[in-house]
Amino acid sequence: MISAERLQQFFQLKDDGYQVRPEIRDSVVFALHSTFGDPPFTRLDLLCCRNMLIYLGAPLQRQILTIFHYALQPGGLLFLGSSETCGPERDRFVPLNSRWKIYRRGEGLSGPLPLPLSSEQGGLSAPAESSLPPPPRTARSNDVGQQAQRLLLAQYTPPAVVVNAAGDILYVNGRTGRYLELPPGKVLVNIFEMVQEDLRYELPAAIRQASAERAETVRRNLRLTVGGGPVLLDLTVRPMGQAE
Repeated sequence: MISAERLQQFFQLKDDGYQVRPEIRDSVVFALHSTFGDPPFTRLDLLCCRNMLIYLGAPLQRQILTIFHYALQPGGLLFLGSSETCGPERDRFVPLNSRWKIYRRGEGLSGPLPLPLSSEQGGLSAPAESSLPPPPRTARSNDVGQQAQRLLLAQYTPPAVVVNAAGDILYVNGRTGRYLELPPGKVLVNIFEMVQEDLRYELPAAIRQASAERAETVRRNLRLTVGGGPVLLDLTVRPMGQAE
C-alpha cells in the first residue's frame, strides 16, 4: 500500500488511476548495458539484479558481485532474486532483509574489476562487435573544432579531447599523450579504446553521467601511472552545450 502522502507527492491522477509524475519519469535514463563487458555505472544508490545470478557459475558470480560492489555508493542497496545470495563475503554486502534479498554495500575493498568477463569462468563473453553508432561525417569537423575552441578558451586550456556519446574522438587540444595511447597494429579513433588502463572505468562512467544529466561531471584525485611514476588527476567531463 502507498500512503496518502506519497501518493500526493509522487503520483498524479490520470484517467481511472494514478501515474508517476513527469519530473520523476524524466529523471529515468534507459540505456543498453552489458554487465559482462561494459564498464559499470558508478555511484548508484540502488542496484536491482533479480534472477540473473542463478544462471551463472560460482566464479562468474563472484566477479559480478565485485562489479556490483564497485558500482554502488557506500551504503547503497543491492536487490537480488528470491533464490540468490551474496555468498560468504559479508564484508562487501550486509544482509538487511533475508526474505526479500536486500543487501547494503559494505566497506570491503572491491578489488580489481574483471572486465571483460571471460566465458572460461563459467559465464558469458562480451559481444564481438560493437553496436556503437558510426563517427560523424568529416564535413562537420570545422564546426566541432570551433565549438571546442570556444569551450576551452573559457577555461585554462588543459589537455582535452572532444568526443561524442559513443567515445569517438572529434577534436584534440593540448598534449594528451600522457593519458591516451595507440595500441600496436590498430588505428583507433575511440577514446574508450585508447585511454590508459587506470582510467578505463572512470572515463566511460563520467561521460555517461555527464551525457545523461547534461551537466559537468568531475572525478577528483584519480590515481594513475605516468612516465613510471604515480600522479593524481582531476577528470572533468562537460557537455558541449554548456559552451554556448
